[in-house]
Formats: sequence, C-alpha cells, structure tokens
Amino acid sequence: MKRLFFLILPVIFCSFSCSPGDNSKEIFIDGSSTVYPITNAILLDYGIENDINDYSLSYSGSSSGIEQLCNGKIHIANSSRPIKQKEQELCKSNQVSFVEIPIAKDGIAIVVNSGNNWVDYFTLSELKNLWMLSAEDKVAQWSDIRRDWPRKNVSLFGPTSTSGTYDFFFETLFGEEVPPRGDYVSSEDDSYLGRAIAEDENGLGFFGLAYYKSELFSLKLIPIDDEIEENGDGPISPSELSVLNNTYSPFSRSLFLYVSEEALQNQELINFLEYYMLHVSEIVSEVGYIPEDGTVYVDYQNRLQDYKVN
Repeated sequence: MKRLFFLILPVIFCSFSCSPGDNSKEIFIDGSSTVYPITNAILLDYGIENDINDYSLSYSGSSSGIEQLCNGKIHIANSSRPIKQKEQELCKSNQVSFVEIPIAKDGIAIVVNSGNNWVDYFTLSELKNLWMLSAEDKVAQWSDIRRDWPRKNVSLFGPTSTSGTYDFFFETLFGEEVPPRGDYVSSEDDSYLGRAIAEDENGLGFFGLAYYKSELFSLKLIPIDDEIEENGDGPISPSELSVLNNTYSPFSRSLFLYVSEEALQNQELINFLEYYMLHVSEIVSEVGYIPEDGTVYVDYQNRLQDYKVN
C-alpha cells in the first residue's frame, strides 16, 4: 500500500532547541522538498522503532539545506540535485567534509490541468522559449507557444529559487546561473503546486514525478521531445523505465543525501543512516520514486561501518 504524504508547511519534529548540539541523540536534517517524503517516512519509522524523538526535519530547499550543511548547522542535507562547485568550495572553506549518498532516481514531471485537451507534448525548444527571461513580455498565451493552441493566458507554476528542482530544471534548459522568467507562481511546497494546477484550467508547471502520482486524476502528464534522435524518436513520458535508461532526456535525475563527516562521530546518526539504507528502497517505491540499484544501498551500509565507534 502506498503511503500518503502531504506538504503544507515545513514540518519540524523536536524536543529541544532546534540547532545542532553535542547531544548524541540529536539529528538535524533540512533541504529538498522532493526528498522530504522519503526521509520523513524513514525518520518517523526509525523514531517509533527506537523510541527516539530528538530530531528536526524541515524542507527549505536543496540550496538552503546544502548551505546549512556547509555552515555546520545541520547533520544531513536532502538534495534533489548534485552539490555545486561553489557549494563544495563553501564546505571546504568552513572545513566541512561530507559524504554524498544517492538514494533514488526521479524524473521532472511537466504537467497541465487534466481538462487541457490541446497540449499533447512539448519540445525542449518550446520549453526554453516559454521559460526564458525575455518570454515575460512575449509568451503569455498558449498560442504563443504553438500557433494552433488557444488564445488563452497560460498560468505558470514552479518551485522557488532555493529548490533543487528549480536548479535542475532551469540549468538543464539554459545552463548554470541563467535566470528564467519571474512572472510565475512559486512555492517550495510541491503539493501546493499540484493542487494549484489542478484547480486552474490553464495551469502549467513542473515538479518531481512522485507529486504528479499523488494528483494522478487531476493533472495531465506531458511527454517531452528532446529533439535528439539518439535518445529515442518523438515525445517520451517519464516512467520507471524511461528514467532508469535515461531516454526521458534531459529530465531524469538522481536524489541525494549529503552527510557531514564530522556528524558521523555521532553513533545515533550512524544507526539512523544504517536504518535508512536498509529501508530506503521500499520507502522510495511507496512514495512514488524509483530506487537505486540495490548494490548502491549495500555499498553505503558497508561504508558506514568505517565510521562506527567500537
């Protein structure tokens, strides 16, 4: 049975002042809203099974989570994209070493309202023309995207600029540090974005594939044509197969945990991460993402043994 997960406000569970301390039972996690449901489900199960409630979990976005990790404020950063070079340099300047752990595969879902009967697919060029900064004054109606589409205003929705999904999507379209148009409704809460598009007949937006699955009957998933013959002919929808074999190009990605090496001196954190690696494949499937190859989890379980306090 699939777990139900909802994101309404950043959720924090703690029985202490929410900043890292020396208490060996404390676990501090922040970052991606995309990875949040996975970590939240595992953390809740771990807390129940081990009678532990000294932990803090929130979702302020991948960029914010990694920044907090590099500044020594949290133990684990959830991230829906790889760490950037400038973030690695920040960690290095603060003498913070980290371990990168891939936990799942995901595809970016491009969606419209379920009542939309004219959008059958997007090309990568159409998405670029729609989301580029200069499009604010030029691309306002569906007919501006494709001539035979209706002359109705498009309502755009997407994640905030602190989101790893934001970074991944727009860097895929335009390259790093190229700003997109800003006249769209943004939120770090992917469930909010899904509901907003479901309630707007002209809604269009993007977020992680699992959130599309949670709004399956009120959203329409749009295939993408990357216009590269080697990746398959014509539009391709995100699915477990197309994400794993990267034919859903260029919007297939990995999801990560970034763990402070210093925090791995905390035996409770090691115990939690071992539990995480043991159960993550099942939880990833339950919440709608795609597990990594099982050997990945076993490899990181073995690596954690190196940090154990004997």
